[in-house]
Amino acid sequence: MPAKQTNKNNLFFHCNRRVSEFSLLLINHLLLAMKNMKPTENTFDAVKFMRQEREMLSKKLSKMTKEEIFEYFKKLKALTTIKP
Repeated sequence: MPAKQTNKNNLFFHCNRRVSEFSLLLINHLLLAMKNMKPTENTFDAVKFMRQEREMLSKKLSKMTKEEIFEYFKKLKALTTIKP
């Protein structure tokens, strides 16, 4: 019986060692990949876009009456809403 127990322990040790070696290999691979990555340049400025859209909408709406504004948004909603 003690011999079987030792074999089980050895098998468990070898499996754990293989998993650890694989984990280290994977981590090294990921670190190398991250090191070789080039930083991306974000060319889209969300705040600038939002301000431009708000300004454009303000210019359009300032020339409209209340009823025209309601019609404008009804038409816009009909065009942009996805219907099943």
